[in-house]
Amino acid sequence: MDKIPLNKKPIHSIFLLLGLTLISSILFQLLMLLSGSLLFKEVFPPPFDSNMSVSQLNYLKLALLIGSFGTFLIPALWFQRKEKQFQYFPTTSIEARPFFLVLIVLFAFVPVMNLIAELNQNMHLPKSWKAVEDWMFKSEQEAEAMMRPIVMDASWLSFLFNILVLAVVPAIVEEYFFRGALQGVLTRWFGNIHWAILITALIFSAIHLQFYGFLPRFLLGLFFGYLLYWSQNIWLPIAAHFINNFTVTLLAFIYAKQGKTYEELQASVDFSTILYIFSALVTGLLISQIYQYFKKRNMEKDWQKIREFHNEIEAEMVKQMLEANGIPAILLNKKDSSYLFGKLELFVNKNYTGQAETLIIEQEENRNRDEN
Repeated sequence: MDKIPLNKKPIHSIFLLLGLTLISSILFQLLMLLSGSLLFKEVFPPPFDSNMSVSQLNYLKLALLIGSFGTFLIPALWFQRKEKQFQYFPTTSIEARPFFLVLIVLFAFVPVMNLIAELNQNMHLPKSWKAVEDWMFKSEQEAEAMMRPIVMDASWLSFLFNILVLAVVPAIVEEYFFRGALQGVLTRWFGNIHWAILITALIFSAIHLQFYGFLPRFLLGLFFGYLLYWSQNIWLPIAAHFINNFTVTLLAFIYAKQGKTYEELQASVDFSTILYIFSALVTGLLISQIYQYFKKRNMEKDWQKIREFHNEIEAEMVKQMLEANGIPAILLNKKDSSYLFGKLELFVNKNYTGQAETLIIEQEENRNRDEN
């Protein structure tokens, strides 16, 4: 049996992911154009305004749906199939409690998120960057013009379809691509999960080309990234992403039913200073509860001790090597403990024990070969 190359260089994986994304995007763009000419027989892109026909609007929704699959989900699944030795979409068993806590976090954070969004909208680049800021503003206007007729539709049928196009599908496909494939590869590249989550969140926010909402989306990306890291279950960040998008979709439908405008939907809401402080404190407390929940659960249920060390440097080197290969690892320092004095214990998720053992043995063999 051929040996699986667990230590494949992450730069090769990054180019593979980018290549698959490019190929899939082009193919699905062609499919979108073909479907438009056959099913709708309309000129695309349509005028993003109130003069857009029903046929053009339906085509736009279909384009968003097809584009989401082609740009994000298909490349991510294709990539996982190419790199079976790595687990980019973990599905460790999970209870209902963290899903409930995530729901409360997203609602508790609304006042602070609203404040951050307002600050983001009022930010300006230096005068020497005026051309860049003008491009950002134009991109933002184009994005708003495209979304306005989609979300501000008061019909129930459109609302149900919007839940699919704007909430269900983006939550699944974007989390599979960004938190699953991209964050997984960047974890191996940087050898540090925190840098991987940070860079993934930056790319996730920037790729939407809605720069005046960059900071709120970036913070959400960070939250989604840590949810995957803590839970080792791709469906928890998917659920959080869905809740966020569904809330906006529902609010837009309510506004449309009330005859309000898209500008009123986008307008900032002023809260009291006390409420901003309360929102920040409650959000921080709830996120801490989520972290502590998974820390306790993982150590008791889903993590397995695979090594004991007396040398801190050696233990840290092994931990970093595992993380560089996409395997989450935890060092438990019990040197100050009276019941296990002087030991450091290395834990990995049970889903990765076989891979971890193989990598550690390879590292030990290479070290012994170098010494001899």
